[in-house]
Amino acid sequence: MVRLILVIYLLFGVSSLKVPSKRQLENRPNFVLILTDDLGWSCFSSKMDDRVNDSKSDYYETPKIDLFIKKSMRFSKGYAPDPICSPTRRSIQFGRTSIKMGDDDDFPQKYTTALHTIPQVLKSIDNRYKAAHFGKWDLRAKITPEQLGYDVSDGDTGNVNGNIGQGKEEKWERHFFSENPKQMDSLNARAIKFMKDQVNSKNPFYLQVSHYATHVDFVTRQNSYDKFKAKPVGKKHDNPAWAGMIYDLDTKIGELERMVENLGIADNTYIVLMADNGAVEFIPPVSNKLDLPASFSKQMRNFPLRGGKWTLYEGGIRVPFIVKGPGIQKTPCRMCQWLDGI
Repeated sequence: MVRLILVIYLLFGVSSLKVPSKRQLENRPNFVLILTDDLGWSCFSSKMDDRVNDSKSDYYETPKIDLFIKKSMRFSKGYAPDPICSPTRRSIQFGRTSIKMGDDDDFPQKYTTALHTIPQVLKSIDNRYKAAHFGKWDLRAKITPEQLGYDVSDGDTGNVNGNIGQGKEEKWERHFFSENPKQMDSLNARAIKFMKDQVNSKNPFYLQVSHYATHVDFVTRQNSYDKFKAKPVGKKHDNPAWAGMIYDLDTKIGELERMVENLGIADNTYIVLMADNGAVEFIPPVSNKLDLPASFSKQMRNFPLRGGKWTLYEGGIRVPFIVKGPGIQKTPCRMCQWLDGI
């Protein structure tokens, strides 16, 4: 609870931990949540924890995210609500732990209009707020974003909307080339149009861009793949298709952050970057998810964390979590370190 209260203060940009003034509350902030899929804690080319040398990739390159981190608060102990995608996505929308939301069978019955989502709460504070969701929805409950308060969305989408391959048998063995990998370019185009529309209309907004990357299939630009195919591989990261996909994703995240600045709303917009869960521990993933041995012939992909997606080991739930906005201290900061220690 202490952590929650402090984060609320931080999100209002009140570094002195005072109650927000009337003027601050009237100047409604914008919120942009960038949610990635299956992205491990140590997958960026900058460290998630300066005290841990292995908390970055030994092969992937994320120059735009690295720059974003320098301008933001990086939580080295950020956790996803769940080690798999759908429960995490439900938790984010409703602000409840996944165990209270139920499994795929229980959730549709447990959902009621008494549970409020992020857009619904914002609109209850100020009905000028507009909300958009683009990309992977995947609540697996036949509930659309519009039913939960969003004004515009891509609908009830899931993994298949971002895939190219047709079967599970091939997804760990093949890679595909595209000039719009995992719909990254089209997602950004819709997100940027939404932001421009709200700025022109002078509406505060909540925007969630839920990327299909880096969830398999492996889809990347040809030149990105070639870049990493020619690069010496690392001990824990060695797949050029995955590296290319992360590199492409990095470019789009940087483009979205830059557009917030170009629109002149950076001083009133909070940007949150996080993953829905950790990456799979190997490619292809090991078959026994719940009884991982203590050592392997090679490092796991979330190293130095153990395990990955589907498990409650650190590799499954400890994810990149980065916040940028007015009043947010840049990393490193004493507040960030103190929160990490709670």
